[in-house]
Order: sequence, then structure tokens, then C-alpha cells
Amino acid sequence: MTRIFLFALHLIGFSSKLLHAQGEGAPDLSFNSAGYWVKDFGFNDNLNAVLIQSDNKIVVTGVALSSAFQGELIVVRLNPDGTPDASFGTGGVFTYTSPAESYGYEIHEMPTGELLIGGISISLNTGYADVLLLRLKANGTLDTDFGNGGTVIHSFTNFDDFLQGMDVQADGKIVVSGTVSDISGFDIFNTPAIMRFTADGEVDTSFGTDGVTRFPAVAIDNEMNSCRVLPDGKIVASGHYMNTFTGATDFDILVVKVDEQGTPDAGFGTEGKVTTAIYGGIDDAFGIDIDTDGSIVVGGFTTQPVTLSFDLAILRYTPNGELDTNFGENGFVLYDNTPYDVCNDLVIQPDGKIVAVGGTGDFLFPKKFAVWRYLSDGSADTSFGTDGLATLEIFQDSNHEFNGVALQGDGKIVAARIFTNEQVFAGKVLVSKQD
Repeated sequence: MTRIFLFALHLIGFSSKLLHAQGEGAPDLSFNSAGYWVKDFGFNDNLNAVLIQSDNKIVVTGVALSSAFQGELIVVRLNPDGTPDASFGTGGVFTYTSPAESYGYEIHEMPTGELLIGGISISLNTGYADVLLLRLKANGTLDTDFGNGGTVIHSFTNFDDFLQGMDVQADGKIVVSGTVSDISGFDIFNTPAIMRFTADGEVDTSFGTDGVTRFPAVAIDNEMNSCRVLPDGKIVASGHYMNTFTGATDFDILVVKVDEQGTPDAGFGTEGKVTTAIYGGIDDAFGIDIDTDGSIVVGGFTTQPVTLSFDLAILRYTPNGELDTNFGENGFVLYDNTPYDVCNDLVIQPDGKIVAVGGTGDFLFPKKFAVWRYLSDGSADTSFGTDGLATLEIFQDSNHEFNGVALQGDGKIVAARIFTNEQVFAGKVLVSKQD
């Protein structure tokens, strides 16, 4: 549940203020007449992922929390101009209501137009999380040809099983990254895992062991936040790996690779796993993308010694799991301008530039929405924003942070998450238009 609430902070200011650089990186004012769309669903809301459909409509998923902090999965679709799509769900919104809590983390558009949503369902009886998949028709209703009436809720273990990343193979099989629970002595470990389902929502028992490939954990707290299916059918995923129990201060960035059957790739790191420590404190990766040459780019943060300042971290690995020394300094780029500079997602543009989104500011408040852009060699793209960083603030002296990013075909960036006042945010930032 950490990822859900990590940046779900409360309103502390009411003044409206918009800060941005002119030119590339400035808000696209043709989008909802302001460059952003915002809605309050009630008490506390959050968006975790954004998708640009083939028709340029924008789909986002996340959660709306009740006053009792009970989560309800939401999917919102906007027209390209930033207005709600009335042909989708109810007034542009689909809500998944069930006896259990539910949270949306990922979206994928199927070739036939359906939307696949990945998340978790939390049992009200046990309090444990299960993997949740939903498939929606183009009009925002459940596709009853998928799973049980359009939904799949699956327990791989008797404790927490988290979906944190999702991608879809060319044959329609659904790849999920996250964690499953394993017992070691008196402890329950969140074990990094890749899982696969068939196109109709059944567990694919031909993958790994009974549908799961585990990367055995040696400590309690691990995550696998993002995954991608490569053109050759292999799968990569990233997150963090806890090496020893040291008071939650020894997280390394984790990148893994498996083949089409779920077998760890022997040519990638050590038995398919690579861990990277930057300063030796807390390192984590939230976003992942694949470059045209097969390089793996991940983004997240690292903490500095002594000050514990959060620095943005972007790392590039070769296809065999080695840090690419032609990128940044020894394979990674760090950004340190405030006590809190964090990348929550990233995407690679067709020209090789890397767009990272997240937040920048103080440990507690205020924070601004942040979009960084880097050239393919890891240097800041100074044509974007101010020295490669564009920021956006809606409420003065409050907290804002992007969590998901996607690219339109014309090069515009769409980012989404939460800002203060328990509201959902989806903003479009102007990068460049192609002829």
C-alpha cells in the first residue's frame, strides 16, 4: 500500500498559481483552456497511470478514497481537448464498485479497442491484496467475455499479492510485475515476481512455476514497479530489492529479465537479476522504457548520505544488464536541486530523448509538478523548460506530483497524478508539434 499513499498529501493552501517555462515544456493552453483538467471525486483521490489511445483520447486510472479510506478503482477518459468523454462510462468515468477495496495501477489498449486495467483488490475479510484485472469495452462498461463478468481477482498466495506493473504480449497474454508473499521463519517477504495470464484472464501455468517467476528475497521489503515486453518476447521489470534488514535503508534498484517461458535470462546480470546501489542508502525505480537498441532505461530516486536528500536517478542498462557507461556518468544521471527530486515514471521519445515526470520541492511541502527532459546521452535538454526542467504549480505552497506519463503522436506529453485538495489531476505539457 506504500505506493498508493506515498504522495497523497492534503490541502494546505488555496491560492491558485501556475508556474512554467515558455516554449517547449509550457502547458498546452488548448487543453481544457488551462493546460490541465482536474476533478474532485470526494475525499482523497489519486491517479497512477495514463494512456493515449490510438484516437488520441486520454485514459487515466487510479483510486477514489472514501472518508473511511476505502479505495474504489476509477477510470477516466478525456477527449483530446481535455473535456470528459461523455461516451465513456458515466460522464467520462468508470467506477469499479465491489465488496472489496480496489486500486488501479496500469492501463493497456487492446488491438480491438478494449481497455485492460491492472490493479489490486483488497479483501475486506482478510485485509490482504490480490491481483486485479478488468477489461472494459470502448464505451466504458465491463467486457463480460473476460474473466468473471469482466474481472479477474486472483490470489497466488495466502497473503499479499501485488500488481504494480503490466504489459501485454503480441499474442494477447497479460504480463504482470509485482510481488507475491513468501514465508521465511516468522516473516512474510514481499518477493519480486513476474506473473502471466492468458488473453481471457486465466493464469498461464506454462509460465514460470504455476504462472509465476519469483526472484527470491532475502529481506522483507521488495517491489517490482514496472515491466515491459521486449520485441523478442523476453520480459524486463524494475523496482527495488532489499539486501538486508537494516531499518529500511538498504534498498537497491532492481532490474530483472526473463524469457518467454518465465525462465530468468542467464545472459542478464546474475541469474537474470541486476541490483544497483548508488550511495548505499535507499534506491528505487518506478518507471521503465526500452530504447530502440534494446537498452533498458529506468527512473526513480536515490538518497544522499547524511542529508537523506531525495535525488532523481535515471539509469541506462545494456541488453545484458550492464550499466551503459556512454550514458550520463558511469551509466546514470542524478538531479539534485531541492531536498526532494523524484522521478515516478518516464518515457523515451522517438528521437531518443528521455522524459521523466515526478515532483520537486521540500521533503514535506511545498512540491511542484516536475517534468525533466534529457538527451539520449543523459545530458539535460536545455531547449526544454529551464535547463531541462519544467514545473507546474496549481495551489501555492502546496504539494503536487506527477505519477504517470505518456506521449501523443504529435510529441505532446500527458502526465497525471494527484495534487493537494484530494483531487485528481491530468495535465498536458507542450513539447513540440510535428508537421
